[in-house]
Amino acid sequence: MDLKIRILQKTIEKLLWESGLPAEVRRLVLSDLQAQAGREADAAVDEQMKEERREKQDAEGLH
Repeated sequence: MDLKIRILQKTIEKLLWESGLPAEVRRLVLSDLQAQAGREADAAVDEQMKEERREKQDAEGLH
């Protein structure tokens, strides 16, 4: 999934460069995309940590 997201980001970046938009607009759009990807990655890590915590608690409860 990460590779697909990165490919999409690079495609959008290329399209922005070809669009003729001012550099500041391109930077803002790319910055926003990177921030969104970072938030999604953080959420995925948080979910993974919660799952691991649940599994650990379940394992401790069984002993």
